[in-house]
Amino acid sequence: MSHSRLLRVPRRMIGGALCLVAFAVPVYLFIRTDTPQVPPQLPVPSVALSVTLGDIRLTQIPSYKNAVPVLVYHDISERSGRYAVSPRVFAEQMAALKTEGFHAISAAEVVAFLDGHGSLPARPFLLTFDDGLGSAWRAADPILARYGFRAISFVITGQLGEHGFYYLHPSELRAMADSGRWDIEAHTHLAHQYAQVDSAGDYGPPLTNRLWLAGQHRLETESEFAARIKHDLDLNVRELKQYGSNPQLFAYPFSAARTPTNDPHLIPILHQLVSARFRASFTSTDGTARHPRSCRGSRSTTPRPPPRSSPD
Repeated sequence: MSHSRLLRVPRRMIGGALCLVAFAVPVYLFIRTDTPQVPPQLPVPSVALSVTLGDIRLTQIPSYKNAVPVLVYHDISERSGRYAVSPRVFAEQMAALKTEGFHAISAAEVVAFLDGHGSLPARPFLLTFDDGLGSAWRAADPILARYGFRAISFVITGQLGEHGFYYLHPSELRAMADSGRWDIEAHTHLAHQYAQVDSAGDYGPPLTNRLWLAGQHRLETESEFAARIKHDLDLNVRELKQYGSNPQLFAYPFSAARTPTNDPHLIPILHQLVSARFRASFTSTDGTARHPRSCRGSRSTTPRPPPRSSPD
């Protein structure tokens, strides 16, 4: 066998390898350059500290230490709609609260307050953001840092990094947890959406309804309901712990803690599952705290019928 024939196999191998590299490198570069980058944080709008909330001077509110008002936000952006507040308006609101001596407290402080322990600063309030939207980190966090406030993010862990960065990217949630300004709390894993609750095709919140099992032409049983809720809550907690959080607070999606329901017997099961995992739970119905494990703010929502996620 000649030397030239002996070299044929290596030459073929080298040629094949070069072809593979020539094909793979452009594809790799295409994938790398086509991958969208996580949006950066936004600059803080310049506002005057003397700004007021409309015609209300907050100094007219008597000083207090025996209550905790809860403010809830969703999206800090220029989007239109009832769930969005522009960065400038949000900055003006934080500036007004700062000027008038209000103090944003932590999840640990509100839990201690509900348990009858510890003391609160003058004019305490709880600043919360529902759903884990990306704008909480990109737009709200720089404003919180400017005015020395902290906040709570109620996170839907199953939505992280979804919908074109509408929700928080996992790296952003980790940055929030590491900032010292945020408590990362629970808002379900994937139960923040509407699901079919009867054979007619009606939809409702999955935390307060037995779901329709179309493949079996029946509603799920109470035990199946309990197992589903338990799995979702446990997964929510487990995912949040990966970011260094030990969630103590829970916000009900759509504020659906009792209604609407297709089976009232589910409600005690739901409350037992929630109270076994969290020290306090939140809804957005009007009123004040009725028992140590239930916090009721001044927000309101109207659940809608489509089988898709909506704010709150």
